[in-house]
Order: sequence, then C-alpha cells, then structure tokens
Amino acid sequence: MKIAIFGSNGFLGRNLSYYLNNKGYDIFDYDVQDRTEHKWMKYSSIDIMNIDSLSVLENDYDYLFLFSGKTGTKSSFDKAEKVLEINILGLRNVLEAIKDLKTRIIFPSTRLVYKGSNDSTLIETSLKQPLTPYAISKLTCEKLIYSYNNFFNTQYLIFRIGVPFGNLIDTSFSYGTVGFLKNQIIEHKRIKIFGDGLQKRTFTYIEDLCLIFSKILEDKIPLNETYNIGGFAYSIIELAHLMKNSEEVEITHENWAED
Repeated sequence: MKIAIFGSNGFLGRNLSYYLNNKGYDIFDYDVQDRTEHKWMKYSSIDIMNIDSLSVLENDYDYLFLFSGKTGTKSSFDKAEKVLEINILGLRNVLEAIKDLKTRIIFPSTRLVYKGSNDSTLIETSLKQPLTPYAISKLTCEKLIYSYNNFFNTQYLIFRIGVPFGNLIDTSFSYGTVGFLKNQIIEHKRIKIFGDGLQKRTFTYIEDLCLIFSKILEDKIPLNETYNIGGFAYSIIELAHLMKNSEEVEITHENWAED
C-alpha cells in the first residue's frame, strides 16, 4: 500500500506522517516548501497550484491525504483571494490529476461549515452556515469532491474536524484554541477570554485523530461518506478552568473586539 500526504509540513500532515511511519506504512510526504526539517519523511516539494507538479500522482497511490491549503478565521478575510484560490482550485487540480486513477482522496473539512450554536451535538445533516471565506472554501471543496465522485467515480472520505490539540512529535506546540490558552498561561499567567466564554467547541486529541485516519487504511471506514470527527465538547470558559492548573493563573473576561 502506497500513501501520499500533501501538506506534510503542516500540523495535521506532519503528525499523521509521524504516526503512520511508526506504524510501518509506506508514506510519501509532499509540501510546497523546498525541504522539510523532519528526518523520517520521504519528502519532495510539490505545488498543488501547478498541474505539472502533480505528475507524482501517476504513481497511483492507494490513498492521498490532502492537508494542503490555507486556514484561518480573520486572516481568511484579509487574504480571501488566496484562501479561495488555493483551497478550491488547488483541490480541483488534485482531483483532475487522480480522476482516471484508483487513488482515494481523504479530505479534512471543518465543523465551521455549520451554523454556530452553543449546543455541540451536531450531526452531519445539521444546518450549514459558513461565516468566513475559509469555511466557505471548505464547504465548496466538499461539493467539488461530490461532483468528481458522481462524474468520474473518484473515491473519497471527508472529515469535518473541530479543534485538534496536542502534538505527537514534541510537547512545545499545540494547535488552535488549546495552544493559544497554553501560551497565555506560560507567558502571562493569565487567560483572557472574550465575552462570557460560553461558546462551545469540540476538541480532538491529535493521536485520536490519527487513529481514525489509520482505520481508513484498514478498510474499517466506508468510503464516499462525510463524517463529523468527535472529541471533547467544552465551552471556552470550561476549557480555561481545566487548563488553569494553578491559583496563580487569572481568568479575565474582556469585551469582544470590534472585528
């Protein structure tokens, strides 16, 4: 079995590459940078915006994990053109490159495609209301994958992910909200929360996420479906109190910034 990971220098990509390599899988790592700092990787540079660069897919990989792309909430407004171009057209280029192959594409979407709610019990058919260019791009990418499945029988799995946290490679970095709160504790002995902090998120430990991805390779997850990834549902204020770990750490509430 041959597995390609696009975006292997990013948070999800490098953790999954590390996890699957330790499980003995034959992994080929790609990203837009000229090189990687991770010595275990069989790494090559690739640009999903360059059709010629995608000729590596003629190797007919069994699975392609597509983690390449732009992320961000406010930043996706500031750089909306790039977010939409790279996420949507980049995916389209990849789909074109594999449409006549047997490669199955694994795509990470986001729970941000759903209408916001303090109730975390979302199901896949819950109301969609993406509010940022990033979330809009992800929902559009889902529809694009469905269309290639319908027309070319491209096999896929889509996972709507909440907030991943943790790090399998070292302990110095954690992604997103958890990492943000952790850095505040380390640097300022304070956690600053906007508003009342009652908004809920689903937090997924990175090893649990990698375990789910590995089950795909064991044929334990039916193809051509879209799944929510589960995890731990906490409000921001609950998470802050869980992470506080000391009476010296203060939790403060501030008004939302205008933007």
